[in-house]
Amino acid sequence: MNKKNLLISGLVVFVAYQALDYVTHEVLMRPDYDATSQVWRPQEEMMSLMWVIYLVGLLWSFIFVYLFDSMKRGEGIAEGIKYGFCIGLFVVTPMAYNSYVVMPVPYSMALGWFGYGMIKVMICGVVLSLVHKRLQGGA
Repeated sequence: MNKKNLLISGLVVFVAYQALDYVTHEVLMRPDYDATSQVWRPQEEMMSLMWVIYLVGLLWSFIFVYLFDSMKRGEGIAEGIKYGFCIGLFVVTPMAYNSYVVMPVPYSMALGWFGYGMIKVMICGVVLSLVHKRLQGGA
């Protein structure tokens, strides 16, 4: 993949992931966060640190794209789903369950992090497979 396609793919994955992250945390899991508010930083403090989430998300997106490009086999959307599933198991599982072990949150929250996280990463895999196909000259 050339640098231009890597840049485009990385930015598309970044936007998709951030949008899915918003839906996950601000919509679907908001009641869980509100019920455990004593665990989290104050809202103002979190907002002042959002740049860290965006920076890490951008780095993650480009690594996600780079690894996909180095391992792709041209299987289309199915490959994107499988890739997202594997990366999800590798990244999401430890994040969800390690966080559950070290923070006093209900198990349902860890399960939400895991389930929604896996879905997010698999959707990003599909998005990436579609963007990759388009950038390679496919329909």
